[in-house]
Amino acid sequence: MVTNIDFINKTQNIALGLMIPFNNPNNGVFVLSYTTRDQMISNFKNLLLTAKGERIYQPNFGTNIQKLLFEPNVEDITSNIIDDITSATLIYCPYINIQKITVRNLDNLLALVIDIVFNLVNNPYMETLALNINQYGEVQI
Repeated sequence: MVTNIDFINKTQNIALGLMIPFNNPNNGVFVLSYTTRDQMISNFKNLLLTAKGERIYQPNFGTNIQKLLFEPNVEDITSNIIDDITSATLIYCPYINIQKITVRNLDNLLALVIDIVFNLVNNPYMETLALNINQYGEVQI
């Protein structure tokens, strides 16, 4: 378990990684993250947007959210989605503490919205991500 994370990058001119989404509307190049907090959230988004089996040499990385979308609409589909996100986060992003996951089905738009409230280890500030999945299985954060 991760117990101590420094949320400040002490070398501000050195990027830690890429921000998600990748596109930068201002100049078309990648947006870089310069803080540990921003990179941790980008890593979490990457986990949620990756389908299991999509990543070479790491077939268990990601979630089955897109696959679950097309399962029959039964009572336990919501709990399956929550379990899938929670278990993937525990393994690949142990620095994320999920506080609450809400799954909403927008019948009139044939869409699914997943709201995730979380905080980073050693940081009480709550963050929120909303995943919007349309009827084609496309996921947007």
